[in-house]
Amino acid sequence: MIQQTIHERGSVGGWLEHYETEARSRTRDSFLVLSPFADRRRNIYISKMKAGSKYMVIDARGGTVDITVHQVIEGGGLKEIHKASGGAWGGTKVDEGYQQFLISIVGNPVFQKCVNTHIDD
Repeated sequence: MIQQTIHERGSVGGWLEHYETEARSRTRDSFLVLSPFADRRRNIYISKMKAGSKYMVIDARGGTVDITVHQVIEGGGLKEIHKASGGAWGGTKVDEGYQQFLISIVGNPVFQKCVNTHIDD
């Protein structure tokens, strides 16, 4: 739900397209995927990439950030250049930090009451 909202607002405001275009213009024969929605939006671009082109996938969902690099090979296949690796910097860690920040402002009892009252949010 949250990712869909971010995607819709990012698309409407031109944000995703701006940064994806900027990333392509800064690289010669590489392609940097900046969108968490790449699995739905970028397959067509990857299929049009020339053999030898490289791109990076950054998965910042969950508790870790995982980074992998692929290269397009002859015939449209993919070769893994760098296996997925990362650290504990993912979205859930950001969420936890933000919750702790809010608790430091309003206190744990008020925060918990808000969480319990607005559980769907």
